[in-house]
Amino acid sequence: MSARRRTGDTRSREALVERALEHLWPDTHAFESTLVVGTFRSGFIQSLQSRADSVQGWSRWATAQTPGTPWPPSNQHARALIRLPKSKDEFDFVLKASVSTIPVGHHVWVVGANDEGIKSATKVMDKYLGGIVTIGSKHHCRLLRGTRTPTSRTFQLDDLEWTTTLDLKTGPIPWHAMPGVFAKGRLDEATALLIDTVPTLKTPRTVLDFACGTGPLAHQVHTYFPDADISMIDADSVAVHVARKNVGSARGYVSDGWSNVPMSSFDLIVSNPPIHTGKAEDHRILNQLIADATDYLSAGGQLVLVGQGRLN
Repeated sequence: MSARRRTGDTRSREALVERALEHLWPDTHAFESTLVVGTFRSGFIQSLQSRADSVQGWSRWATAQTPGTPWPPSNQHARALIRLPKSKDEFDFVLKASVSTIPVGHHVWVVGANDEGIKSATKVMDKYLGGIVTIGSKHHCRLLRGTRTPTSRTFQLDDLEWTTTLDLKTGPIPWHAMPGVFAKGRLDEATALLIDTVPTLKTPRTVLDFACGTGPLAHQVHTYFPDADISMIDADSVAVHVARKNVGSARGYVSDGWSNVPMSSFDLIVSNPPIHTGKAEDHRILNQLIADATDYLSAGGQLVLVGQGRLN
């Protein structure tokens, strides 16, 4: 039986990670001023807070229970605990942020499942921490620890941003991006295909870019329909942060699906919705978009989306 089969689906895997953490986290370490990073199951951070008052959760991703923010809300913590993210770029991002919140000589802990890549996480940790050790492994999960050194750099959010060039049919434009955002700030083929259809659409007064990423769709909607009122939503607060810079004419909102949509009626909804969670195919966002779009469209409004050819 493979490791992936042993750890099961996402919910089972999260339960195993937390169960391993309960066994592996040393009792000698109080939870004083601990930053807990990532998307643990609902109630997990609250269970830690029952043991101490100074546990603060942070995730760049919004969920139905918690808002996402692009950077930890406080820069002063005694230690950080990271739930291994789905991508290496995102792990690099949250590790830089976490290291920046703790003093020299204090620890960052990383927990994850074997089939999520926890064994190779040490390669990323080595770039920002010293003394990387495996505290233990249990239930096909592993707990790692590293120590901030005097040479560990303190980062700010804007330090991690870069500017590239987005090549559009209307001409190249400078484009902001950050680690872990969709397509790494580049224009992917599916979004480019959807952009090509924008000029053929009837003129909208109000537009929603659902799962906006860094904002290329919203940018082109504004180019062709400059008088339209454009809103952008994404569950990734870092993507929304850079989308606001890329599309100054639009308003950006951090939203898990429809949970924080700013209006109740749009003439046009455009989307290249995500169909993966990490490497695993996941159609929940796509299905939610299609099922609920009519609740947010004005009379005669349009939902225009793009997806891979095998979707049905």
